[in-house]
Amino acid sequence: MSALYWLLRQLGLRHIVRLNKAKRLSDRFIRGFYVTHALLGLASVGFLQELGDQGSVDLAEFASREGIDLEILTPLCEYLYGLKILRWEGQRYALDTTGELISDMLMGALLSVQAYANILYHLEPLLRGQEHYGSEVRRRPRLVAEGSGLSAQLLAFPLVASLLRKKGSRHVLDLACGDGTFLEVLCSHDDRITGYGLDIAPEAIELGRRRLATRGLEDRIHLFVADMFRIDEITYPLPEIDAITCIYALHEFLTENGEQVVELLRKLRGRFPQTPLIVCEVIRHSPDELRRKPGGLLEIQLVHALSGQRLGTRQEWREIFRRAGFTEMEERYLGFVRTDIFTVR
Repeated sequence: MSALYWLLRQLGLRHIVRLNKAKRLSDRFIRGFYVTHALLGLASVGFLQELGDQGSVDLAEFASREGIDLEILTPLCEYLYGLKILRWEGQRYALDTTGELISDMLMGALLSVQAYANILYHLEPLLRGQEHYGSEVRRRPRLVAEGSGLSAQLLAFPLVASLLRKKGSRHVLDLACGDGTFLEVLCSHDDRITGYGLDIAPEAIELGRRRLATRGLEDRIHLFVADMFRIDEITYPLPEIDAITCIYALHEFLTENGEQVVELLRKLRGRFPQTPLIVCEVIRHSPDELRRKPGGLLEIQLVHALSGQRLGTRQEWREIFRRAGFTEMEERYLGFVRTDIFTVR
């Protein structure tokens, strides 16, 4: 008697069908937790980086050299091998096709999960009001910046850079620049452009300066520690800026009335009159819109809401720019990624 026939007789067809549906649901919803944490664990100790750099890795040699517990490393790799994320070559592991795609395209998303993970691990005390975001529970700013930067390199950075090159921009000011990754992407593809970046985080600016120096771009990209909300008081030497950018940053300061962002934009217009401003933002959608087409925005909107951030709708952003005094507006809405790129002046 076959195992399936025996199960049918013991449990009945209806229960077997429900078990099969439950298995598919588990593969869809539960497995992602384990996969994500396995990948993040291997990334945090440099294993994924070495796979990308060397092509393949001997587990015992890597564990010995890096002081890693081989008994923990091995089952993690075996698990990802079972999912065809890693492949086995003799005595060495390498990235399989799926693993290569994850390494090339999803590391930003993975780091963003890690950046906000503390919130998800504290949902019960947050729900009960025993803890609050911003006091007992916080995101990890360095990982937010790193994850956002890696993700933006896939779409937002090259698109905004293309717009700047078409406009013939030569001196570009990037607000909330983080470690200057966007300016590096921009300037490395066009040696006629000089970039200037402002960010309030000293550690991000210092990290960016060190990286730019290793790549010979320190004379063309200038990063400063500054609060963009005090742009009218900044004394750093800035030339005739002919374009300003702000990518995935303004929403962090967006309130119900948007007044803080409006005031910043007014100061920008006063300091740099007639200079075009390019703003790239993820657009908020209603629960019904997300139910019809979830996409990656579903998780983005969730963690932003849990961390007290507010994404704006397309109409809200248009109204904010109008209130700030901008009279010319060009909008490029990318529906498939729920992202809007505004050029205003």
